[in-house]
Formats: sequence, C-alpha cells, structure tokens
Amino acid sequence: MRGLSLVACVLSVPLAFTWCAAPASAADALPFTFERALAVGQIGRSARSPIRFDAVEHQLVMGTFSAPIDGTDITAPDGTVQKWTAIQAATSGSSVEFTGPALSAGYVFATFDSDVERTLMLESQGNSIVYVNGEPRVGDPYGYGWLRVPVRMRAGKNEFLFACSRGSLKAKLTACASDGAHFLGGDDTLPDLVAESENELPIGIVIVQPAETPLRGASLEIRTQDGAMTTTPIPDVPALGTFKAKGLVRRRAGAPGTDSIDVALVVDGRVIAQRAIELRVVGPRERRRVTFVSGIDGSVQYYAAVPASADGRAGLILSLHGASVEAQSQAASYAPKSWANIICPTNRRPFGFDWEDWGRLDALETLADAQRRFATDPRRQWLTGHSMGGHGTWQLGAHFPDRFAAIAPSAGWISFATYGGTTLQSAGAEGMFARAASASETLAMRQNYAREGIYILHGDVDDNVPVEQARRMRAVLAGGEGVFHADFAYYERKGANHWWGNECVDWPPLMAFLEARSLPDPASINTIDFTTASPSVSSACDWLVVDQQVEPWKPSSIALTLDRAKRTINGTTGNVARVALRPPIDGGPIAVTLDSTTVETTLADNTALWLVRSESTWKVDTAPAPAAKHASRGGPFKDAFRNDMVIVYGTAGDDASDAALRAKARFDGETFWYRGNGAIDIVADTDFDPARFRDRGVVLVGNAETNAAWTALLGACPILVRNGSIKFGDREFAGDDLACVFTYPRADSDVAAVAVVAGTGPIGTRLSMRLPYFVSGVGFPDLAILHASTLLSGASAIRLAGFFGNDWSIERGTWADNTGP
Repeated sequence: MRGLSLVACVLSVPLAFTWCAAPASAADALPFTFERALAVGQIGRSARSPIRFDAVEHQLVMGTFSAPIDGTDITAPDGTVQKWTAIQAATSGSSVEFTGPALSAGYVFATFDSDVERTLMLESQGNSIVYVNGEPRVGDPYGYGWLRVPVRMRAGKNEFLFACSRGSLKAKLTACASDGAHFLGGDDTLPDLVAESENELPIGIVIVQPAETPLRGASLEIRTQDGAMTTTPIPDVPALGTFKAKGLVRRRAGAPGTDSIDVALVVDGRVIAQRAIELRVVGPRERRRVTFVSGIDGSVQYYAAVPASADGRAGLILSLHGASVEAQSQAASYAPKSWANIICPTNRRPFGFDWEDWGRLDALETLADAQRRFATDPRRQWLTGHSMGGHGTWQLGAHFPDRFAAIAPSAGWISFATYGGTTLQSAGAEGMFARAASASETLAMRQNYAREGIYILHGDVDDNVPVEQARRMRAVLAGGEGVFHADFAYYERKGANHWWGNECVDWPPLMAFLEARSLPDPASINTIDFTTASPSVSSACDWLVVDQQVEPWKPSSIALTLDRAKRTINGTTGNVARVALRPPIDGGPIAVTLDSTTVETTLADNTALWLVRSESTWKVDTAPAPAAKHASRGGPFKDAFRNDMVIVYGTAGDDASDAALRAKARFDGETFWYRGNGAIDIVADTDFDPARFRDRGVVLVGNAETNAAWTALLGACPILVRNGSIKFGDREFAGDDLACVFTYPRADSDVAAVAVVAGTGPIGTRLSMRLPYFVSGVGFPDLAILHASTLLSGASAIRLAGFFGNDWSIERGTWADNTGP
C-alpha cells in the first residue's frame, strides 16, 4: 500500500496496512459513515497551555507515524504505555457515534476506499483536528453540527486521523453539492431589519471551493425585493477550502414579518451559485440581531440588542453570555428596560474565546458599534454576564475600569488559574509564556475595581462554577486580599444551581443596582489609580495612557492626583516606562511630579503631554516614534492577529514545502473561522501586493527561503529563519527540527505588525501546524523557538523565548532559554 500523501508534508513515511479500519470494498458508497476504527487513549497533555505533550503528534512531526495495528503499543511522554485498540461505533436511530474514554483526549484512525479520485465533504464532530491523507483540517469539538470541509480523495485507500477531545466522535463523507464553488449554509451571520426604516447591514455567508485551485475574482451580489442590488468583491477562496464572505444588504424594510433577499456568487459576470435568504423584520423596540464588520479580520460579526422601551437618551448594559450560549439567547433572557439598551455581544462564537483575546476585542467592538447606533449616554454604561460571561465581566471590568459605572458578574469564575486551568512555571523560558498570558490573571488588576460599583450574584449549590469563586471575590473586595471596596453588594441565592431561570441575569436587585450608578463627568476627574497587564491589552484610563512598560507583561500601575488650582499633577508609578497625560484643564504651565521627579513644562490645548522614564527619573518627551513599541503595536505574538489581518504563505520552496505551507495557511484560516467566526484573507507570497494590503496585519507562513514576502514585510528584522537554522542577532540555532513564531513591526507600516510562523525544515514546519495560538488564555511571547522534542519533554526543549525591547531590539529585550533566564 502507498504511504500517506506528502501533499501537506505532514506524514512522510510509508504506512504498512495489516488491519483495515473500514469495510473492504472496491469503493465505499456515499454517504459513508465511519463505523470501525482504531483508537488510542490519552498519550499526552494539551489542556489550556502553549506547552503540549503528545506522543502521536510527535510521531507525525518526526515523520515516523505509521498506520496503527490493533494492539500496537505507544509510549506517552510520562512513560505510560497505551495501546491502539479496535472500536466499533454505536448506532442510535440515525446517529452513528464512537464513544469511550479514549475519545476524551486520544486519537481515532480510520480509512475510506474510493474507486476514483474525487472531492468529498467531510463532516466530523468531537474532534479538534483531522489529518486527511496527511493534511490538517479543522474539526468540530463543540458539536455545532454545521462544519463541513471539502477533502480530496485519491483512488484507493484514504487515511483519516482524528484528534478527539470531548468523549465522542461522529464522522461521515458526503458528495459535494456542486463541482464548482457553492454556498455551504448552516453558518450564516445575518441581521434583523428594522421595520419602516432604512437598513444598511452586512451579512456573512460561507463559500466552499471544492476545486484544487483557488476561487479568484468572485463577488457576492445581493438583490432585495425592491430590485436594489449591492456587489461586494470576495477575496480568494483557498483550493479545497472555505471562506466566510461578506455582502451588504441595503433595504428600506416594510412592516414587521419577514423579508427575502437573493444572494448570488458571481465570477466574470456569470452566476455560479445562488440562494434565497429570509431576514426577520422587527419593530424599532423589538429585540434584534445587529451585524457589523470587524476590524480584526474584516469578518461579519453580530450582537443582539434589546432596545430601551422609552424615548430619550438611555444607557447601555453590556451583557456577556456563558459557554455554549450565544447572543440571541442571552438577550432573550431580559425584559426591556426604559432606562437602558441591553447589548449582548457574541464572543465570536458560543464558546469563542472566554471573553479574552479576540473575545475581549469583540466585546469592545460591539460596545463601540452599539454606542453609535443607539446613541447611548456614555456616562450610563454598565457590564454584566453569566458563567463564562461572569468571568468576562470580572475581566473587562478589571481591564477597562473607566468604561463602566458598575459591573455585575453572575455565577462567574475569576480566572483560568482559579477555575481548572493549567499553571505554568514563572521561571525560565516557560515563564515567558506565562507572562504573555498574564492578562488572564484577573486578580492582578484588582485595584481597578475600586472605582466601579460591583454586584455579585451566585447560587450557593452551583455545580458548574463553585460558589467559592464568588466568595473569594467578596473577600477581595472586603479587604481580605489587600483591597477595600466601598460600593459592592453580594447576594448568594439559597438552593440555586448554575442556571435558575432568567433571573440569573435579569435579577431585579442587580438591575436596580446598575441603574442607580453613573460614571463621573470626565472633566471632573482629578484622581486616577490604574493597573494594566500590558498597554497592548488596556492602556488608557480617563486622561492617562500607559504606553510602554519597563518589564514586559508584568503589571504596571500608576496613581495620579491633579490639583487644578496649583496646576500640578503628583503621582507614583510601578513598571511604567512611558505615559501620555491629557488632564482636563486648560493649556498653560504645569508641574508634574512622578516618583519624586518634578518636571515643569507647558501643557498645550488638545495635545498630550508625553513623559518617559530615564533610569530612575522622568523627563518630558515627544510622542513615540511609530517604529517603537507602543500601545497599539507592542506585542506579544498573538497581538499581531488583528488590523484586518491577512495570511501570506510561501511558495518559494520545493513542492513538498509549498504544499505544507498552503495547508498550514488554510488550516489556520478555517480554524479561526470555526473558533472565531472569522474570515482571514489567504494569499500566496507571489500574489501579495503591499500596497493592496496597506496597513493590514500579516501572518507570514514560511521562512526567509520559502516565503518570498519575508524581506518586504520584515525589513531589517534581527531574526532570520532559514532552512536549517535560525539567526537571533549574534546567536544561531541549527537544525531542521525547529519552529519559530515571533511578531515584529511591518516594515512598510506605522500601525500593523507581522506574525511569523516558520520552520527550519519539514520537521519544524510540521511542529508549527498545531501550535495552539487560537486557544483563549494561551499566551505566546514576542518570540519563541521550539524544538520538536517539546512534545515529549515540554519546556526543557524550548530553545528561546522572550520579548523584544521597547525599541524592538534584541539587545534591550527580555529573554530566557531552557536553562533559565
């Protein structure tokens, strides 16, 4: 038998088949449901950590994986021995499903025979990834049910290796709806139209490209019932891939009910796919879905809104949903309020990002859109949420204390560390990863809660989020952990479990608590006491901006007092390197004392006063040069995944390398689609035009020899990844088994960054395939160099990790290797 395909350069050794995981036939009929397979139980540890242990993945990376045989041993990184074992799917009605302990953190291997080469659609649930003839494709671990991806079947036997995570697996192959590009269905992002009003709202629709070449030059045409039409160009859709394209609905809606639009996929003036979509039409005070275009990746996102029930300028309640819920269900739990619009963001998916990383950004984007759309009162703004949304309430309330007059977490957990997360060591290279995730440490920003009213709600027999989470936060606010809070309320519902009805979120005393509180007039604020994990997460509070840190990704604090009569500002700082001040006073002379250093200067109207630390003193400075680290471009690695990002993959290597980088780019694109309702443009290096993608974030896949866009994007970057080596300033790391990820300013932009995902050879490229940077709470520093053996030995095999200096230099950076800092 032939070995696994080298198309993705993932599995590269011949497979000797002595056991068939599928019925022996010349060509299995469609639809084909996987019913027989081999499985192996937990052979490592992934959890919520950048440092993963996985013996099967290590074999894949090293190219030593071969088709398993029933009873074959495999040794886990901890030395325990597991066996590949034959399993049979159970049938219940129309459902065919593998279950068992092995599917909680193991692998399933199965095959499919095809009489011809063809493209099929793969549907799988319960797996995080599947290797199809060696190519990585996204899985559906949460069981959403709409995920289908086109896969190319060769004539003969085809191999499927599923990485499972939640205790079960369903998988089947079906025929493509069309040989050409077509709509997928099942994952539309659609708005509701407001009756008797002009509506201009985007929609998101998934397109499938089943061909082995990209779909290029396509556009989405949307025609409404009155004949109006909009046309929106679509970026390239990857070969054998998917893309969630955006279109625009422009329509004056009639009476409440439904409205139909016709959507067409057009190439060279020819309609190649078409469908009709029904949109709901609601009254102006009815609950509705609102869509907008995200600045992160250009995708269409939505939030649910319950408009205020009375005229006048109402406030805004930002309400965050729990895991497996989503915005519409969250909004449906509320009765309308006369005094507030209730705005429920999506976290980008029902599970999404736990209101961290891109989930936190989604909440902020939603807040900004809703403020504008509903013309809300900026001083009457509140934050609440349930379960995972309760955690999001603690998180956003800690990071952005000047945004909300009061916060109200219900059944919320504090942080990953307090709620079953993985704790990393604080020293050495592992410590650099821990620092990169420090924004998750809610309690590190606890001082910020002092200015917000806080109402804590929790059931005392909650079997999902233990009530101890609420009790600990009550102790923190009461001063038991160093912070005294003058304005908080606590209610523990006797006999209540995790969800006890709509009152979990729409609890009358909680609502009354919010309504009674307002933000102060910005012009009246004389004191600021602010802590941030990093300017990249939260930099501004009232008239202060923290722009740079002394030690990256350690908490920075600053306390300021403005004396208007004396025209002085006095303050103390901790771990702050550069600040900007815009105090609410007229221009003129001012004296600023920071950490016992006094500077006298002139405050100009509408211009920030910049101060920079020089050793142990402070001095007046100009605005930072765009080339320096600053709040909007300061790392770490994941911070580069925004600014309408685009993935640029390399095509300058040999055929196997080019195919592997294409597969990696497609896998990252569809992973962000699945996890974050995303839509990342994917282009080859030869098609990348810097002017066309001006000021957009770039994810560069490949190294300096395999990606022709390297020099144009990175310029004089002191990191050089080539086949066989990585140059890090004067140091060199040799071998073809290294993966390197780092971020660096885009050479031709003052705002955008580049996130590099590179390997030093086939092994290094395969090691980069599954780095979990799309998992919430998992941090990657500015730069990390990993050896393939990290999958067996963990942090001890990390070659280097750390952060560039504030000038993006290596020399002024903070670095550690596997022997310590």
